[in-house]
Amino acid sequence: MRSYVQSQQRHLILERRNISHRSWILQKKTCKLANFHQELLVKSKADTKVLVKEVKSLRNFQTELKQELGRSFKENSELERVLQKEKHRTEHTKNARGKLLHECGILRHRLQECCVNFLVEEEDKFTVNSSLLDALDLLTTSDNRIGLLLAEAQLLAQDEETSFSNDINGNDLGTDNEIRKMMTNLFIDNARLWKQVNSVICCALKTTITSANSEEETPSRKTALNKFLER
Repeated sequence: MRSYVQSQQRHLILERRNISHRSWILQKKTCKLANFHQELLVKSKADTKVLVKEVKSLRNFQTELKQELGRSFKENSELERVLQKEKHRTEHTKNARGKLLHECGILRHRLQECCVNFLVEEEDKFTVNSSLLDALDLLTTSDNRIGLLLAEAQLLAQDEETSFSNDINGNDLGTDNEIRKMMTNLFIDNARLWKQVNSVICCALKTTITSANSEEETPSRKTALNKFLER
């Protein structure tokens, strides 16, 4: 009986030792699990902070992209507006140039109509194909009409200068102004030249009339122009 009790006691002691050992092992594992869990929590918090930063960065980047898109859209709209304005300006300039050429053509045609042609060329001499008084009247009318054309040409030059100045800038303005001035000056010089020709012919006709009247009174007197016309 006593040996049985002792045997049971030894068995209990061994069981306690085993339980104590298993408990120690469990505590150790629990401690490791707790440490691992703590590490996971720390890592999770760190990862969460990184994710939060990345989310903020992405949101900021998205905001910047929206702003950049807005600026690009605004710049594109501004560029389209400038292109449309440039297209309109170019079209207007083209029309203004066409109008200038058309007006110059009309003035040139009218100038040709103003130029009287009562002289008939016969070999080396010229003969008036109408009466001298009628020729003087034609020259006077021609001078008056040419004077009106000169005034219209000067007004046209001013109008076209204003039109070009409002629609052309930079080098184009200088070039077009030079062309406009050159065309206007050519027409004005041509018109003034015709007036000078008319003036010379008028003086010659008046001299001829005076000489003719003088010859009626004194047949022996002849002017140089009479001699020229009699060649």
